[in-house]
Amino acid sequence: MLSKYKHYFLQTFFHQSSDDHSQLAQSSFTPKLFIYSLKNLSIKRKLSIGFGTLVILTFSIVGFNYFGSTQARISIKRTESLRVPTVVSSGNAQANLLRMLSSLHGYLATGKSEFRDQYQLSRQNFEKDLIQLIALAEQPSSVENQKQLNELHTIYQDWSGLPEQLFILKDNVLVNQPALRLYEQEGKLLISGILQELDQMQEEQQQQYTSTTNTNLILSMAEFESSFTLMVAALQSYITTTNSTFRYEYSAQQRNNQTAWEVLELNQDLFTENQQKNFQSIADSREQLNFLKQKIFEAVENERYREDLYLFKTEVEPLASEMLDLLDNIVTEQQRLLTTELSAGHQSLILGQWKALGVGIITLILAIVMASFLRRTIAFPIQRLTNVTTRIMEGNFEVKAKVESQDEVGTLASTFNQMTAYLKQSHEELEHYNTTLEQRVEQRTQEIKDKNLELEDTLHQLKKTQAQLIQTEKMSSLGQLVAGVAHEINNPVNFIHANIYHLHQYTLDLLDLLQLYQQELTHPSSAIETKIEEIELEFLREDLPQILHSMQTGTQRISKIIISLRNFSRLDESEMKWVDLHAGIDNTLMMLQRKLKSAAKRPEIKVIKDYDDLPQIECYAGQLNQVFLSLISNAIEALNESDVPEPILTIHTQYLTQNSRIQIQIQDNGKGIDPTIKNKVFDPFFTTKPVGQGIGLGLSISYSIIQKHQGDLQCFSEWGKGTTFQVEIPIFQTSKLS
Repeated sequence: MLSKYKHYFLQTFFHQSSDDHSQLAQSSFTPKLFIYSLKNLSIKRKLSIGFGTLVILTFSIVGFNYFGSTQARISIKRTESLRVPTVVSSGNAQANLLRMLSSLHGYLATGKSEFRDQYQLSRQNFEKDLIQLIALAEQPSSVENQKQLNELHTIYQDWSGLPEQLFILKDNVLVNQPALRLYEQEGKLLISGILQELDQMQEEQQQQYTSTTNTNLILSMAEFESSFTLMVAALQSYITTTNSTFRYEYSAQQRNNQTAWEVLELNQDLFTENQQKNFQSIADSREQLNFLKQKIFEAVENERYREDLYLFKTEVEPLASEMLDLLDNIVTEQQRLLTTELSAGHQSLILGQWKALGVGIITLILAIVMASFLRRTIAFPIQRLTNVTTRIMEGNFEVKAKVESQDEVGTLASTFNQMTAYLKQSHEELEHYNTTLEQRVEQRTQEIKDKNLELEDTLHQLKKTQAQLIQTEKMSSLGQLVAGVAHEINNPVNFIHANIYHLHQYTLDLLDLLQLYQQELTHPSSAIETKIEEIELEFLREDLPQILHSMQTGTQRISKIIISLRNFSRLDESEMKWVDLHAGIDNTLMMLQRKLKSAAKRPEIKVIKDYDDLPQIECYAGQLNQVFLSLISNAIEALNESDVPEPILTIHTQYLTQNSRIQIQIQDNGKGIDPTIKNKVFDPFFTTKPVGQGIGLGLSISYSIIQKHQGDLQCFSEWGKGTTFQVEIPIFQTSKLS
């Protein structure tokens, strides 16, 4: 029997040749033979056997799960058809009952109709839930729930009529509030009688002749009427709000009214006969009102101050609380039964899961065995073939793929070895050609790079030299123009300034003479007086000296500006000189004085000079003035673009004795320089200004000037806090600058 099975297995699955069949048939059917036969199967048959086995076992797991879950689903469905609707209906009934109570309370508090509408809607929903609970109770259920539902229905019948009574009481204020009923039915009649009698007394008193006694009586009656009116208002407020503050207010006004009443009693003998009758009527009404007041206070402070609230607290809320407790008991009982039945279904489901788990473990073991076999017969040979491919891609054409079986992988390995041999031959030919070509390309590329670097350096130097020549020529022409203009203006200004003093003295003499004429000529003619008024002589006396003083101050200012222009115009001096840097900085500030003044978008720039005691230095004064002009102008423009409330320009100088150098710092408190462009500020033609407002040469030329003076120009800036330009130059120049 075993021999027949072995022969059939080999013929059916392995399709060996006839010689192989005879060899295998003659050998014993061992596990080693079985593995060898499986190894030589095609990949398609290997996968068919493996996946077929897994499919059969998977259907077994599904079957166990299906039968177990079906039993649990039947139990759960039977439970959910009764327990869950009962729990949901009970919960909804509790919620609707609470909404009914909330709507009743809201209507009693505000009297708004929407609360009454909400009550009717909640009541309809509650009755629907109650009907659904009664219908569910007719199905098989516990006897306890049926008893609780019957009791709930009975209590609801007793409770359902109470809200309508509350609505009727709320809508009828006099029935609902006994204190207000006493006030409306009895109090108002007494109050109106007192005020009417008092009006008659006041009217009769006002008709009598005017006297101090009559006036005092009228004032006493008015005081009594005022305190009585305030007392009645406090009583009304206390009835309406039950706020004890109004009761205290009533007591205070009652004391005031009693005082006014006692004053009237003392003057009772001054009243007429009719007033006596009115006074007695008021006294009787006051006594009745005082007695009625006690009854009103007792009604207000009674627990039945409002009949609707009393009914709500004593009957509506207790019955509703009983219904809520019954509904809560129903929910608890149904949840207990629901938990019990779900637990039974859960146990049935667990049993099915354990059966499926056993088959699943068997399936997992077989899957691991099949995966291990397929990995050794399919994945590993392919992986080794992939490694060989990787090594060939790296340039190693000496490797060979091992042919391990007679399936598709073995065929692929044989074909791959043939392709490798062909690639090796082609690669050797291509490598020889590439070697020759790369040498020629590399040589030509290096030549082009060298030429490009040489051209770029030449172009950069040309642009830099051109920019410096343009700026130097421009500043030289500007210096010559400024010097000429200063010279031409200086002569007439000196003439004006020299004669203003004498003009001022002559004017004062003439004014003194005019004053003497006025003193001696006490009665001038009408023509003289008319002329004096026409020219406003008194104003002329006061304003003319001030005008002359302003002219003198203006000429002094012009002289200072001319001196600054002449000092600043030393741009064309060809020799180095010993100069005072503070004078150069001050002259530059004088040139830029107009820009420092307040503008439309900022206040006046405050200049802080922190000068050290500096010696004179050897330099080109005109070139350094050009540097100061560029740095201070840039600081002013930075402050113009910022929105600081107090713009400040600080100039700090320091004598560095350890290395015989001078340090100048020009600092502003503007918004600073963007960190992304900070390293470009000294590059030629770099500017952040719009087109037409700058060409970007100022800082570049200033940097070159300081470098030629064997110094250093640095920029320190923190975004949002301002910028500082620091200049350091030596006092002595070791070589003559060009």
